[in-house]
Amino acid sequence: MATSPHQFFRFLAENTDLVLLLFDRGEVDESALLALIERHRGDASPATDHLRRQIEEFGIVERAAHADASFELSPAVIDVLAWLTRRHRLSSATVIQAYLTDIEQSERDLAMAIRSGDASAAAVALRELDSLVDRVRVLSEGNREAVVSEAQGLRAAAEGVSAVDRFTLVGRLWERHLTPLRHLVRVQGEMDQLLDRLRVTLDEGEERFLAHGPVHRGFSRSLARLARMRRAAFDDHHAAIQEIEPLYRRVRRDSRWLLGASRALARIRVEGVKPLNLDERMGLVGWRTRYLMADDKIRARMAALVGYTPPVAAPIATAPPAPEMPIITREALGQAVAQETPIPDVLAFVLDRWPAFPLEAQLRAYGELACGRFGPLEVIEPFEPRRYRAVGAGVEAVPLSLLEYRSTTEVSP
Repeated sequence: MATSPHQFFRFLAENTDLVLLLFDRGEVDESALLALIERHRGDASPATDHLRRQIEEFGIVERAAHADASFELSPAVIDVLAWLTRRHRLSSATVIQAYLTDIEQSERDLAMAIRSGDASAAAVALRELDSLVDRVRVLSEGNREAVVSEAQGLRAAAEGVSAVDRFTLVGRLWERHLTPLRHLVRVQGEMDQLLDRLRVTLDEGEERFLAHGPVHRGFSRSLARLARMRRAAFDDHHAAIQEIEPLYRRVRRDSRWLLGASRALARIRVEGVKPLNLDERMGLVGWRTRYLMADDKIRARMAALVGYTPPVAAPIATAPPAPEMPIITREALGQAVAQETPIPDVLAFVLDRWPAFPLEAQLRAYGELACGRFGPLEVIEPFEPRRYRAVGAGVEAVPLSLLEYRSTTEVSP
């Protein structure tokens, strides 16, 4: 049975404190619910039993699955309150992947409607696509808000959270949510390629239904929604990474220290302190007096200095000129990359192109390419280091490929 929106929102407005308290608690039994209603009921409010029936009739609370005598807020109300109070729940990469699969299916349906010129099918596919795109954007924003809230909570309660709990929470955020999402939303990743195909399909549909006003405007709106979702997904994930990465590095460092200390204490309990050689490993020494001269030696030194004439200071010769080191200029590097693109192996390209230059100059040019200054790079599968032969040395690195050249004015620093 449908609930009157007017009555629903009026009940929430009159009993906001009660609903927020239930939101914080998560679950209450029958007696606790009645006690909370009585405590927050105003003088002009209906009776407690009437409010108890209303809160269940409006669908604000529902009986818990494991106990009929316990109540919890309905998921729809939880979503509304979480959005209002900015207490979002994290969505894993699997959830977003499922929506991307639905978007891919909608893209296929849309392409079929475009090929057949079916405006009705295209309109239906556009409505489904707009709903999915907005849902992915909302999930992305929710993940960002949830990660920021968790990070701020950890910083605020730094002294009250144990090292184990902090490591577990930060590690779960990083390994369960952010790392899988990084592979999903990265440049040339699965999401990026899907959205590229979808944008091409929408462009084709906008041209195909140019004479059909409502459908043509629908394609224009979908393109705008897609651009907004794409920008939000990258920005939200980048912001979440910036919030959690410093905490993740810190807890990893602290965990290594704690693990090393626990192992050292375990060995000390079994073998004693001597086998660890702490003095030699850590440079621990006892304090002792050093380089202090006796009074007799000081008197003898001062007597020897009587009548001492210092020699003439030797002039400082002019320093030799600094050795010239040939380098591969950025202009020469850009011209070579523009001519040779695509480059299947960046480091091999640098070593073969400039074999007469020293290894330092070659590695400097490789660093210019590896940082993405002349275009995006991809790791060559399998992701294993490869050994390269250079002049007088060997270099080991994971192979990178550069498939598209971009001038330095097109690539952000």
